[in-house]
Amino acid sequence: MISHKYKCIYIHIPRTAGSNIERTLCGKDWWFENPNTKHIKASLAKKIYRPYWDDYFKFSIVRSPWARMISQYMAKIFNGHIYDSPDEDFFINHPEYFVSIDGHRCVSPNVGIKSNKGLEYFLKTYSPPIWEQESAIEYTDMLDVPLDFVGKYENLESDFNYIKQKIGFDGKLVGGPTGIKYKKFYNLRTSRLIEAMHPESIEKFGYTFII
Repeated sequence: MISHKYKCIYIHIPRTAGSNIERTLCGKDWWFENPNTKHIKASLAKKIYRPYWDDYFKFSIVRSPWARMISQYMAKIFNGHIYDSPDEDFFINHPEYFVSIDGHRCVSPNVGIKSNKGLEYFLKTYSPPIWEQESAIEYTDMLDVPLDFVGKYENLESDFNYIKQKIGFDGKLVGGPTGIKYKKFYNLRTSRLIEAMHPESIEKFGYTFII
């Protein structure tokens, strides 16, 4: 996402309140502005926005991999959903992205919580949706060039206040972080699956998990 009004560039890692940030700064979800640049690597954003890169404030938000994957596990795209609102015409017009598994219309083969197949099945079969193909499972791959600031979902209010000061935005964040109690979903085996999926993210940003 790029905002010329606030002279900032946002690298949107999925499931980190990014759509709320886009709505706050641009007035709409970036999906409906330019879906091809909603979830892209920082290096690609630097190439696309090269005339502005040096002068604009560049930021992203990260999230504990354990919490982020539960957010994915519970997301509507993995749990069946009636896509019938005007904003979701894309999903209506692209049924090839979805399959019916156990009665749930989902992104194959990622069946979420409603399938009753369990978190371990989900983690072992997970791959990002096709429109997030730039988003590697090890999502720090998206932050492949330096940014001015990387905040944390866990500190979203204070970190977004810092972003507001840097870009001259005087308003409130639309929505906010959800209070998913993610630890209840894990056992030792599934928590270690997350460690195997996200080693760089865990090390780089100091995330830990204790059962």
